[in-house]
Amino acid sequence: TGIASTVNNTFLSLTQFAIKDMNGNNVVPSSLAVRQFVTDTIRPNLLSFDLNMDSGELTMTFSETVNSLSLRPIHVVLQDSINSTVVFRLTGGSTESLNRTVIVVDLSASDLNELKRNTDLATSKRNSYLTIESDLISDMFGNSVVSILNSSAIQISLFTADTTSPYLDTWHLDMD
Repeated sequence: TGIASTVNNTFLSLTQFAIKDMNGNNVVPSSLAVRQFVTDTIRPNLLSFDLNMDSGELTMTFSETVNSLSLRPIHVVLQDSINSTVVFRLTGGSTESLNRTVIVVDLSASDLNELKRNTDLATSKRNSYLTIESDLISDMFGNSVVSILNSSAIQISLFTADTTSPYLDTWHLDMD
């Protein structure tokens, strides 16, 4: 990034209205270069997730701003409990989220249909848990997210069921 990522692009600027002394005098406007810069080495953590089976959105909340362009949904696994053998690894997905602490993943149509087909997984809060691998996403300094293992899977915070009725998309009749 171009701001506050190295000693060369980190400055503090004050306008005359930024600070007043005890007698009400405004500070002299100034800009100062940083003397010491410490690079971010703290890895982000996934704090919680929500799943909307109607809209096909997986919402993940992280401990710090993450780089949405680094998102790789294939490193997300949904499961029905902690230490589960009933699991589903995403095969794709995309996001239009900006670099923030909350990232919304639009599930691929095939992943969403497969999750809806599996009645043992992601049908309620009771059977919706998530694990992630460190390659899922990274922060703005390239620090990868902390993995969540099967034995530490986190339970969903907010589950929204599929309430949309299906409709016939196409059909074919062969009279031969």
